Order: sequence, then C-alpha cells, then structure tokens
Amino acid sequence: SDMAVQATREAEPSKRDEATALSKQLLARAIKMLQSARAQKSSPIPGLPSTAPELLVIGSETALVCSEFVSAKSLAEEFFKQVADTPDQFTCRALFVRAKTEAALPPSVPPPISAAKPADSFSTVNGAEALRRTLRAIG
Repeated sequence: SDMAVQATREAEPSKRDEATALSKQLLARAIKMLQSARAQKSSPIPGLPSTAPELLVIGSETALVCSEFVSAKSLAEEFFKQVADTPDQFTCRALFVRAKTEAALPPSVPPPISAAKPADSFSTVNGAEALRRTLRAIG
C-alpha cells in the first residue's frame, strides 16, 4: 500500500486528483458500512466480525492516509470508548492516530483567557507555539 501511495504522489495532477477523490469515496463507503454493521451488531460479510474494535483502528489509519483527519479522530475515539487501555498493538496504533490528528487539527476548545501570556512574550515564541497563538488570535 505504501507503493500505491508513492505512485499516486508522483502521478500527474489530474490522475492524482482522481485517485484522491476515489480513495475518499471508498473510505466514506467503508466507514458507512462499518457503522451500519456495528449498529446492527451483525456483519454484512459472513465470517467478518464487524463489531471488532480493531476495525475502528484500521479505519482510522486509512482515514489518515486519505487526509481525512476528522474521520480518523472520530474512529480512534470510538475505539477508546469500547476498549480499556490494554497494552496491545491496536491500542498503540490508535494512540498514534490520536497523536497525528491532534497535531493536524486545530484545538476544539481554546484555553481559558486567564492562561494567556503577556503580549511581550510573543516576540520570543517560535515554531508551533507561535502558529498556535496566531490561530487562536485569529480564531
């Protein structure tokens, strides 16, 4: 799958746009099928346990590849609602997804105004913190 992603990145823009659109359509279809099956507590595909929380992690990882960060975050959050913090590979992978989505998405709740630093401290801030403060100010 990494080779397919690399080939898509190197393709001409129109083909890359088509591939991106197709991947997002397939992702939306898969998420809808997973949500429907989980709501019914049955699998549309015999032998596939669609209620397995691991599918939520696989879906969230796929959403990351498709740059669908909101979907990735919601699938990972759903995983953590269903399982305890067990030290297994899927919990670890879901934590990686959460970390990536937290870095990619703006904060949903800004910090309280009392937590703001004095205006003169902005001149010494660089990198991600400067960007975060700018986005909060524009907000």
